[in-house]
Amino acid sequence: MLEERVTRRFQQNARRHQAMAEMLPAQVAVAAEQLTACLLGGNRIFCCGAGGTGNSNARHMTSLLINRYERERPGLPALALPVEGSPPTTDDENTFSDVLTHQVRALGQQGDVLILFTGSRQTFPVHGLLDAAGDRGMGLLILGDEITSLHAEQLGEHDLEIAVPATDPASCHELHLSLIHCLCDLIDLQLFGEEL
Repeated sequence: MLEERVTRRFQQNARRHQAMAEMLPAQVAVAAEQLTACLLGGNRIFCCGAGGTGNSNARHMTSLLINRYERERPGLPALALPVEGSPPTTDDENTFSDVLTHQVRALGQQGDVLILFTGSRQTFPVHGLLDAAGDRGMGLLILGDEITSLHAEQLGEHDLEIAVPATDPASCHELHLSLIHCLCDLIDLQLFGEEL
């Protein structure tokens, strides 16, 4: 019984990855081009996430950009929000959103990109955060799930929202990790060429 459950989970994940392979390559390629253009312009990539898995993915992507993905290369300018030393003072969700919004307003610059990992069970309101990024002239990349296309009215002409074919947090976490690795691979390819 346990082995059958594992098999079903692997098969379900395989079907979701196949759906991503059919639906998302063009969007992921465009996102990677925009992130690369941001870096080539001397700007930074900011990452933040809603909930534990979103926050984990934001920090993972930041680490891969700053340190390395699959090859040795110079570090790339990226920052996970909230920055250390400035956590919210309470557990209130609005306070956490306010902290992120204030940090984007304080640190974001024209040409930077904000990547937001979110989903149907996001744990804080994001509208103020997205408004702050827009006010600072930052690009937006939202990595969400199949039912959270709630932000279209706040996206600019070149902003993107990529939805993975899942809604539960664990599956979204896994699929977002696949997107992170694709984006990091394409960024490295565009900046440094094929690995020898």
